[in-house]
Amino acid sequence: MKINSGSPNNLYSCYNEARGVAQNKNYVLRKKKAKTWTFLQTSIINTFLIAIILLCIISYCDLSYWYLLLCFVPIVFNHIYLFFYLRKIKRYQKRFFNIFDEDGIHDESFYGIKMLFTWKKIQAIVIGRKSIVVLTDTPCYFYYGIDKKHDILDAIEMYSKKKKIIM
Repeated sequence: MKINSGSPNNLYSCYNEARGVAQNKNYVLRKKKAKTWTFLQTSIINTFLIAIILLCIISYCDLSYWYLLLCFVPIVFNHIYLFFYLRKIKRYQKRFFNIFDEDGIHDESFYGIKMLFTWKKIQAIVIGRKSIVVLTDTPCYFYYGIDKKHDILDAIEMYSKKKKIIM
């Protein structure tokens, strides 16, 4: 079964949820729950904690508050880079497909390199509110928009075990 893995309509919210699930992969697999912190929530909490730690260091060492602002420059650049990266994905990734069959998931969206993830390599399929995330036992993961839910569930029902689904 051929499923479009290109950019979904709501790419930013879909990526946000999928990246959060991928970052919290161990928690999701252990608790069998799809609800986790999103990427943006984790990023905001981390930025807030860094700000508190830096504020304590600056006030303790009697340093200028310019150090605090300079420490946030890499964080801001990271978020700007992520925004432009997602814009690039949305523009150029409309033509890529993943093939679900009895062997597993075939993917060739990374510079035309053909990869096969067998069903043994796939640990779980997490269905969230806005995205569907396929977690593998490698650092690679796939995410799709929620509009592909029925196609993916049909493919899993035909070729794999239903016990891998986490909602």
